[in-house]
Amino acid sequence: MAIIADIDLDGGIPLSGAYIRYMDGYVKVFEGDEGTKEWRLIYDVAVYKNQAARAAGDAALSVRAVDHFKCLYDLDTTTNVPTLAYTDLKARPAISNPVDA
Repeated sequence: MAIIADIDLDGGIPLSGAYIRYMDGYVKVFEGDEGTKEWRLIYDVAVYKNQAARAAGDAALSVRAVDHFKCLYDLDTTTNVPTLAYTDLKARPAISNPVDA
């Protein structure tokens, strides 16, 4: 599972057709001021120049704007962590024109 999207590399250099792949994630609870609990998925992705670079075994690029995120996690309805991560990733402002790879 991965997406192909347009992003800006560190330094603002545009990259069209970047291959972005979910790598790992974990769920953590954050406690609010009044004892409220909010569950979050914290996940990392790997960014490659394109799908061919990933297939060739090239190293992932370091792109701070798109390599680490967190989003709300609903204990009652979330059944697939990677799917939640990709749905969240596609909605991020740093990601343009995302399509499933």
